[in-house]
Amino acid sequence: MLFRKSEKAFYRTFNNQNAELNIAYPTEEVTEQFWREQLATSTTYNTQGSWIDEEINAAEDYNSMQYQPFTVTEISEIIKGLHNWKTPGPDSIQNYWLKKLWCTHEALTSLINEIMIHPEKLPLFLTPGNTYLILKDPNNSENPANYRPITCLPRLYKLMTSCITSRLYEYCEQNNIIATQQKGCMKNSMGCKEQIVIDAIIYDLKLMGATKNQLEQMLKIVEEFSEDIGMSFGMNKCRILNIVRGKLAHDEFELHNGEAIKAMKNGDTYKYLGIKQARKIEHRAMKDDLTAFNSYACSVLGYSFGIVKWSKTDLVNLERKIRTTLTKAQKHHPKSSVERVTLPRSQGGRGLVDICKQLDQQITNLRAYFHREALTSTLHKVICAADDSTPLLLNQHEIQTHHQTNEEKMQIWKEKPLHGRHINDADQDTVDTLASNYWLVSGQLFPETEGFVMAIQDQVIASRNYLKYIVKNTTIENDKCRYGCQTAETIQHIRGGCQMFSATEYKARHDSVAKILHQELAIKYQLQQAEKLPYYKYVPETILENKNYKMYWDRTILTDHTVNHNRPDILLIDKAMKNVIILDLAIPNNNNLGSKHCEKIAKYRDLQEQIKKQWKIETIKTIPIIVSTTGLIPKQLKKNISELGLNENLYKSMQEATLLATARTTRKYLGNPSKPQEPYTIERVPTELNPSDI
Repeated sequence: MLFRKSEKAFYRTFNNQNAELNIAYPTEEVTEQFWREQLATSTTYNTQGSWIDEEINAAEDYNSMQYQPFTVTEISEIIKGLHNWKTPGPDSIQNYWLKKLWCTHEALTSLINEIMIHPEKLPLFLTPGNTYLILKDPNNSENPANYRPITCLPRLYKLMTSCITSRLYEYCEQNNIIATQQKGCMKNSMGCKEQIVIDAIIYDLKLMGATKNQLEQMLKIVEEFSEDIGMSFGMNKCRILNIVRGKLAHDEFELHNGEAIKAMKNGDTYKYLGIKQARKIEHRAMKDDLTAFNSYACSVLGYSFGIVKWSKTDLVNLERKIRTTLTKAQKHHPKSSVERVTLPRSQGGRGLVDICKQLDQQITNLRAYFHREALTSTLHKVICAADDSTPLLLNQHEIQTHHQTNEEKMQIWKEKPLHGRHINDADQDTVDTLASNYWLVSGQLFPETEGFVMAIQDQVIASRNYLKYIVKNTTIENDKCRYGCQTAETIQHIRGGCQMFSATEYKARHDSVAKILHQELAIKYQLQQAEKLPYYKYVPETILENKNYKMYWDRTILTDHTVNHNRPDILLIDKAMKNVIILDLAIPNNNNLGSKHCEKIAKYRDLQEQIKKQWKIETIKTIPIIVSTTGLIPKQLKKNISELGLNENLYKSMQEATLLATARTTRKYLGNPSKPQEPYTIERVPTELNPSDI
């Protein structure tokens, strides 16, 4: 699967599917001219600005930075922190190779130190880069200014600048040079979300004036500073929001150079770090946009948590929308347990993001951060005291949470009469809960099959008993088995209790698991030299033998005295040690899982005595191999597999084969709603069980 190979490539396919093929791009000449003006035109600076002298005087107390050569350890630590597969520059080298080829770190350290001391020795091939123009707004694709330039420089150049940045950051941190409100390069800060919260209270990145005259004075200061450093106002992105007696005034504002800043109109909003605002954050508009993003990935919503106000109802509706979308795609049964959807897979759930929990975690983390920073930062202290309007409510000591904990969800799940039966069976002392949920953790099944298996476990399959007594369908006259059995048609009956399926579907499921075990034993004891096959293609031979071992498959054992149970699934003989192991498999319903182990041992006790006397065997033992119809794994199973000298993880393949066969059997059972079918003979059972047919 593409997702397993590259998550980045997988998510990019979503963008590609929605890409417009008829976008009109600017010509090469227009694009080159625009960006040449931006990048190649030199700008003069005012080196005599009064504010420059103030900054120089303020820096007199800083300790001067003394250059020390980089060490190999320092370079190695910097390389370790780089992303493995960042897009490379013209050198086509990716960070992964720098990490793995650690033997080059000493030479790289030497070269970097040489360039630091003698910059003129920097090779020219390290400075060019590949620039990619990323379109911002598809509705304005012909404007070259509507593209974001991303330049990929040579990897070795990036390593060198990373080393310099590391030293500079350490120096700035030691001397407290970086301003509190500067978050772009600060480590351990909350970045954009922190700035949005501050902006919502103090507006530190917008000019605010009580009157128009005050605003004019402030603009003059900003304009003077901007001209000194060679920058100018981006007039297409500047707007005036002038509120007079609660109403918007539409007067433009003229700068001293003659340019005019337009006024915002009713309904206009501007974006600050991706969040729409006007007089305040537009919570409703942002929720609509972010709800649309939810169809792409739940994690996108996380950016709004703590900034946009989400109610409990909003979040419940979002989670319901997720479930209905899965149901439409046939990946979730509409009557399946709601709690399982957001529980971790290791606990028997689907592992989807719990949006309520994500909201609470984001708010808790942001609140903890602001309160911690308030101990040393005056800015954050003021924010915490003044905030009574953002979702963080920083001026309150405690706030109410929205989500249920996993423990609460598990308890609700267990208490449900139908849904709770599976989890209660899985919680028995004899059941290995983690192993029983491995099929969910591994994610090997198709999502449609996974959803169907969970519906089987939740017992919401449309059996006659379910339709008559749970759904209250009045068209169902009786709940007896549709194939002629005189017992109630429950999901337990479908999974493993119908006599009409015992010689066909149940036998095929049983043999699928037995084939896995037989092939592993044949390979371990060198009873066959053929290449290992998938279990659904493997055809066991009745007898396999070499000079040390002999193995029977589903063969009647002839004894001197009559024995009722003389046909085990597998019988393995160690000729040299005169040992015999009887292997018998069972795939019972959950309610019979605990008793099957003892039942199998007692079943072959007479056969053991006859074999021991007749074949003059030193030791003989029966080892049961048991998996439930819904994939529950007894704790004893791993021990039994290990006792055979096999890897205990073999249970994973057995579990998958069992669940696929159970899903296939259930679909086949429900395929004929009324008329009994002729029972299949064993000869008609296909020798190959293809998972694509399940």
